[in-house]
Amino acid sequence: MSGFRHFLSVHHAEDPGRAPLWVALLVMVGASLAIWGAMFALGWWIISLAHAAAPPGSDPAFAQWFQSLRNPATGISCCGHGDGHVLTDTEWRIAGNHYEVRIDGQFYPVSPQAVLNRIANPIGRPVAFWIPGSHEVICFVRTTDI
Repeated sequence: MSGFRHFLSVHHAEDPGRAPLWVALLVMVGASLAIWGAMFALGWWIISLAHAAAPPGSDPAFAQWFQSLRNPATGISCCGHGDGHVLTDTEWRIAGNHYEVRIDGQFYPVSPQAVLNRIANPIGRPVAFWIPGSHEVICFVRTTDI
């Protein structure tokens, strides 16, 4: 009998009502992974709450509205994955059949999948969300009069 099989048979034979040692080790490893996974998820949740505040320069009373915004194609929270920006007239434009947003001094196209078309906009100005360091707009909320 090999050493490992002998180890398992001896430890299992000590108390027939008790689970083998390898089962106990497996349970401990699984519990540790579950705890680390829960801590990781909690960390991401806390980070998403930090990003869910109203963008700088906007009324904090609209924080709940900002939190409710979701990318229409993916369903992912706009606030949780990007920085929100309330745009001035010089920071966005319509170019042909799409919108463009000025990021870092240059205009970039907004994907039609990122436009929230059927959302009432209480801010009164267009709002765009993009990931810092990226030029991809992940959500764009039009004003209600466009």
